[in-house]
Amino acid sequence: MALPPEVRDRFLENFYKNKSVRFPSLAQLFPGLEGWVEAALIQAGREKDMALCAAVAAVPAPDQRIFLNRALIDLHEAQHWASTPAWKRPIIAGDEDDERIWRFVLAFRLICEALAMERSVSLASQGEGIVKMSGLLSHLTAPRRLADVLYQYGRAVRDGLDLGDVTRPPWKERP
Repeated sequence: MALPPEVRDRFLENFYKNKSVRFPSLAQLFPGLEGWVEAALIQAGREKDMALCAAVAAVPAPDQRIFLNRALIDLHEAQHWASTPAWKRPIIAGDEDDERIWRFVLAFRLICEALAMERSVSLASQGEGIVKMSGLLSHLTAPRRLADVLYQYGRAVRDGLDLGDVTRPPWKERP
């Protein structure tokens, strides 16, 4: 059972005043924190980093492992990753492949949106889009990331999830 935030804060104040009090599990202190996280934090020597614990607890359970791995290196970057829509995460670094993937998805998205709006898109225009996309594909060194981005994007569109800003690549969204 998780402690309410005010009880947790009072406990932490008392704990630091009186070290003989047994420290509860982090999952009790931070609702939403997956049970395995405590062992990982202890192994990393960061179990008393309350800001890190709170940040990990704020992330949905399926994303906590990746978030924690990133946060142990750079919390700010991990928080940027967590705030990025899932379909943009594989290309968050902004390297050359990421830029090519972004341009591919942009061309693909524009064609899909034009067709969805029931505007007639000429075969010549569709063909030009396909030619551009194939050119981008020929230069990719990591086609698996493209597949991941397309899968996540398609899932988000299908399920009506928030796509975030579809006009800006994730590496240009850093605060």
